[in-house]
Amino acid sequence: MELSKVLSNIFNELVSSTEKLSIEELESIAKGDFKIDLKIKVTKKVKMDISSLSMDEIKTIVVQLESCSSRDDALKLIDKNPKRELEEIAGYLDVAYLKSDKVDIIKNKIIEYTVGTILRSNAIQGTQI
Repeated sequence: MELSKVLSNIFNELVSSTEKLSIEELESIAKGDFKIDLKIKVTKKVKMDISSLSMDEIKTIVVQLESCSSRDDALKLIDKNPKRELEEIAGYLDVAYLKSDKVDIIKNKIIEYTVGTILRSNAIQGTQI
């Protein structure tokens, strides 16, 4: 965020807070009896978005998934990945999942989106991988 935007937000907060003060409180500040003290409070949970897989690693996993000849092979490939990494892979593939989904559900969705699609297509066409 630009510095000017940050400062603008800070001054807006300051104006908003001082508008709530009474005339007596403002006069006390002007006389030096009161002091303005700024306090930074967290208003919502701030989550650091730290990716555990690089984009290259995600692409590599997706290519490996798409080259698997069975759902079991695909499961072996992503079986050790923690939930966060599975969410990153699902996000890359645009696979819909809920944050409340268990790891196994996310794995199955990824496998069905990659390997399952290819296997169904081949079955319809009557071809083998």
